[in-house]
Amino acid sequence: SAFDLTPFYEAEVMHYGEDAYGDDPTVSDPAPGGYYSPQIFVEQTPGLALSYRIGERQFLEIEAGPSFQYQEDSESSGFEFGAKAWLSYVLFLGDSFYWSLEPRFTRFGDVYTRGEVMTSLTFKF
Repeated sequence: SAFDLTPFYEAEVMHYGEDAYGDDPTVSDPAPGGYYSPQIFVEQTPGLALSYRIGERQFLEIEAGPSFQYQEDSESSGFEFGAKAWLSYVLFLGDSFYWSLEPRFTRFGDVYTRGEVMTSLTFKF
């Protein structure tokens, strides 16, 4: 069939040696314009993935789910609830040539939100 609906489970554990969190470029200590780098971050995301083939040359996939998180940084620690969502669109331009577009959204509780969009042209040989 053109549609596939499947459950998924994703687990992630991160550790940074230095907590460089910060988003105010006017602050000199800690380093200005840092990034979310908790000393410990554990995330578990159960969710659903929907795949859809559009004709012979297009493919769409969406994954989304709530995230259960624990984070510990220099200012606080605790459990948070967040979410993840990802969309992938692929257009086959030839047998070995395709274009993809992938927007992503991640929410780490009340601590951090990230949105990003990636696009690429790929030739496989």
